[in-house]
Formats: sequence, structure tokens, C-alpha cells
Amino acid sequence: MFASILKFQCQNCLKVVATDNMDRYVACGHCDAACQVPQQLQSGIVLDDFVIEKHLGDGSMGCVYLAHQYSLDRRVALKVLKEELNCDQTQREHFLREARAVAALKHPNIIQAYKVGQDCGIAFFATEYVEGCTLTTLIETQEQLKTDRVLKIALAISDALTYAWNHSRLIHHDIKPDNIMILQNGEVKLMDFGLSSRPGDGDSDNLCGTPQYMAPEIITKSGIDHRSDYYSLGATLYECLSGHKLFEGPTHTVLKAHLSEEPRALHDLCPNVNKQVCQLIHKMLSKDPDDRQKHGAILEQEILQVLKHIHNKRKKKRNTTRKDLLQTDGNHTRIITNRGKTQRPNKKKKNSSNNAIVLGVITIALLLLTGLVVVFTQ
Repeated sequence: MFASILKFQCQNCLKVVATDNMDRYVACGHCDAACQVPQQLQSGIVLDDFVIEKHLGDGSMGCVYLAHQYSLDRRVALKVLKEELNCDQTQREHFLREARAVAALKHPNIIQAYKVGQDCGIAFFATEYVEGCTLTTLIETQEQLKTDRVLKIALAISDALTYAWNHSRLIHHDIKPDNIMILQNGEVKLMDFGLSSRPGDGDSDNLCGTPQYMAPEIITKSGIDHRSDYYSLGATLYECLSGHKLFEGPTHTVLKAHLSEEPRALHDLCPNVNKQVCQLIHKMLSKDPDDRQKHGAILEQEILQVLKHIHNKRKKKRNTTRKDLLQTDGNHTRIITNRGKTQRPNKKKKNSSNNAIVLGVITIALLLLTGLVVVFTQ
């Protein structure tokens, strides 16, 4: 995998060792310690300005590592082109070209790129490192995500897609729960533009994307544009709310279903989900791109309208609930308490106060009378 020169961090002095000797051990040029030479990408390998710390996961085109950037003393996510693709000059150039395109994107809901390049014969792509969990993890750990939260995630991703399209005419091609990161502070980040392309780039015979979230036009390779990402986002939202993928089964069955079958109505799977939410998602899942939202501004406006509708409906329900707590009983208004008991707050409190005053006056009078009797008897 490596070129003729390999760089790695000395385990003793932590300085960078460069060698063309692929034997098991070499002497460090800084401290003379015997250093074990890594035989594959692992902790200690140095690429350009980055030293790999540990493996984080795998993306569509590369492996992702946690790394430390020497020059700026910060942690980064280092995406390295997979070995089988790195050996292909066309694939390597595609990886670097799209990585540079993504590096030009600066949006709060897109993982920020820091550096793109090649070192030791390996193409790499460094981005900001964020802590949190993927949307997949949330789907697996929560019985059902709240509709509000799902729509807010959709709004953030829609905004990111709109920016990428308007700024660079980029189509993500792989919108799915695995590529949406939810940070610990609640922020949403879109990751992995490894399959991204521009309209007309279709120079590959391979399908571009993940079958369960793939738009019909991606499969037929006709009329691909930003609306293809809306379909994938719709499939993601469908899974968030229902806990089920749009279509399931072997890859060929899923691809055929995207082309010719309608998914089960979301409202049938989730009767408690607002009908307007279901209509919004099913519109995103239209087979014909022309039947989906035409551009990001329309999609974001529709999401906001549904959020507003849900908010107003809840507000109306709360007001109705408060109104229902008031009951009329003759000439008195009774308020039902949280424990189901009733009280007459105004008159009862007033009557209680009057009774206390009368009782106090009678007590004082009796004490005075008793005192007078004692005086006269003496």
C-alpha cells in the first residue's frame, strides 16, 4: 500500500521517522531506539501533517481514522482512500477532485474540510473531528424519534444540500442515517461526500449510493440532479419515524421496488404521526423527480410549515385542556386540580376568612366577659 518512503512516529521519542526499509524494525534517527515498522495503516503512521491515532470506521470510498495534526495541535478525522481504490489512478483523482470541491464548502451543517492531498502514495482528506453519534444510532436506541426532532434534522440536512447545490452544483449521492451526525450539543452535521458528483459526471458503470436510499433515476441513470438527494432524505426520514427501511430484502429486490413499488403508507405504520408530516415525506419519495420539491427553498419552506402546524396544534390542545379544567356548578366556578379534586378558590377562601374573623371576635368577647365576672366576684 505504501510508496517507497514510509513515515511513522517513533514509539520512544514520538518524533517522525522516515524510511525506505520495510523490515520489521529500523533505528530511529533521533534517539537510536529500535522502532517497529508498521505494515499497514495503524496507530503511529504519519501522512503529511497528521499522525494516525486509531481507526474510527469505514466510508463509501475510504477508511476514517482519528488523527492528530502537528502544525495546529488539533484532532482531526482523516479519511484515507481504500487500498483497492488507491491503486486505481482514476479513482484516486476522483477522490481528490471531489474532496477539494467539498473543502470549498463552508456550512454549519456540513463537516468542515481542512486539507486534501497525497503522501506515501496514499490519498487522504482531513476534516474536523466531532463527537456525537450517527442518526443510525439514534434510530436503534430510541423506540421512536419525536416528530419535531426528525423535522429539525431534516431542515438542517436540507439546508446543507441546498448550499452544496447552489455553491458547487454538488449532489451528495449517499444521504442515509449513517452519514448524518448528531453532536452532543444537538447540532446536525452531514458527512461523507465521497460519492458526490455533478450532473453529467456519470462516467462510471457502478451505481452511486446505498441501495435502500437510492432514487429511481440513480438506478436508471437518467435525470439525476439535486432532487435525487431529496428522495434519499425522504427514505431516511421514513426510517426515523417508522423504524423500518423504505424497502427491504436482497439488493436486486430493493432496486426493483424503488422503480416500481410504492412504499407502505407512513401513516399506516405510525398512526400517531401528523398526516402533514406523512404527506411531506411521501412527496419527497415520488418516483418522478418532477413530483418532488423543485428546489431546496421549497423543501425547507414545507418543513417549516409542517413544524408550525404541529406547534399550533399543540398550543391549541393545551389551551383546550386548560378550558376543560374549568367546570360550572350552579353559581360557582370549580377548578379541577391535578389530583382530580375540586376547589372554589374565590368564595371558599373569602368565606373562610370571614368565619375566622367572627370566631376571633367571639373569642375576645368571651375572654373580656370572663374577666369582668372575675372582677365583680372578687
